[in-house]
Amino acid sequence: MPRNGDPGVMTGLPRLRLLALTLMLALAASCAREKARTDAYERGLEAIKNNDPDLAIACFDEAIRADPKNALAYANRGAAYAAKGDDTNVIADCTEAIRLDPQLRDAYINRAQACINEAEYDRAIADCNILIEKSTPVTAKSYYNRGLAYLSKGEDLKAVADFTEAIKINPRYMEAFGNRGIALLKLKQTDLAIGDFTQAIHLAPADANGYILRAKAYRARGDDKDAAGDELKAQELKKPVAEGGAR
Repeated sequence: MPRNGDPGVMTGLPRLRLLALTLMLALAASCAREKARTDAYERGLEAIKNNDPDLAIACFDEAIRADPKNALAYANRGAAYAAKGDDTNVIADCTEAIRLDPQLRDAYINRAQACINEAEYDRAIADCNILIEKSTPVTAKSYYNRGLAYLSKGEDLKAVADFTEAIKINPRYMEAFGNRGIALLKLKQTDLAIGDFTQAIHLAPADANGYILRAKAYRARGDDKDAAGDELKAQELKKPVAEGGAR
């Protein structure tokens, strides 16, 4: 039996209670941070779906403050910056996302596109190479972006090859047909270029660019009548819609 006034035998209990309380508080704080991170991240995704990049950026800012190692938050904030045409921040956010998680395929795709916009073609090609060599399955976008970079560098044969691969994966890839047509036209393969522009028009008949490009190809071949018809069609498509009307 402990002697009256002996403090030694009971001193461990308050310490255990204090430790348990500390652990409970730490767990509660961790749960609160996780909830804040998750809620902000989900709100950011919803804002992207609703085409509100500014709100998305603000939400992902909050998610990143709650968890600075959240690679997906960086990647999706980069996507929101891409919607605003802010290529500098796209590259910065996608680079951080890739540093945190090298497996984030969309971060490479978005960074490659931003690098093309910033005329950093070799860097874009390097990102596309990683995707093409290591991704399963390889996306059409990976070949398409690399094709754009090659086209911008004047390496037209390589561009044609990559656009062809993109079309094999996605036979309805209108932009791949259009840009392959541009590369073929530069290579003086006019008939093939006209075929690609025609397919692009078939896939997007309301897009004036397809008619403009095919008109250029017709001019190059000496078909002025067909060129004039396409130029007229392009002008019609580019006319503003009358008030109260719809296209």
